[in-house]
Amino acid sequence: GEITTIIKCSKCKYSNDDISEFADISIPIRQYKNVETAINKMYSHTSQKAIGKCEKCQKNNCLTTSQYISKFPPILIITLMRFDNQCKKIDDFLEYPKFIKISKNKIKYQLYAMIIHEGRMMSHGHFMSYIMNAQEIWYNVNDVCIFKVTEERILKQKPYVLFYKRCGI
Repeated sequence: GEITTIIKCSKCKYSNDDISEFADISIPIRQYKNVETAINKMYSHTSQKAIGKCEKCQKNNCLTTSQYISKFPPILIITLMRFDNQCKKIDDFLEYPKFIKISKNKIKYQLYAMIIHEGRMMSHGHFMSYIMNAQEIWYNVNDVCIFKVTEERILKQKPYVLFYKRCGI
């Protein structure tokens, strides 16, 4: 996908738009209650004060910045920032719904896979995944063991990475 970042100067009205590609969106889990709210707040066109000076007029304390998703990917990968600066796991629960909408654009995504990390440290532990097939049946994939699981169990996990597929394409 692509994210557009807009930096504006309140003094001279200069505007600098930058478009950058992204492979995933990282969410700091302690700052939000759920994934949908996080994405909509992080990429909502809402202006925030920015530090620095204007490229054009060279004045300080006059910049605002905003971001929005300008090109929506077919697969939205969301990385939940589950490790602190000491590589210890943040075990907080962050709600992630089966469907998410990017509010202003009405773009809808459906959860279809996730990666789970079991363990307390980044350098120790075990990764496994949950994957939904075309019939919307969920499976736990853990090394050589694969077995069915309920959607209820899926929505109670504390994932590290979420995979959503775009609906309607």
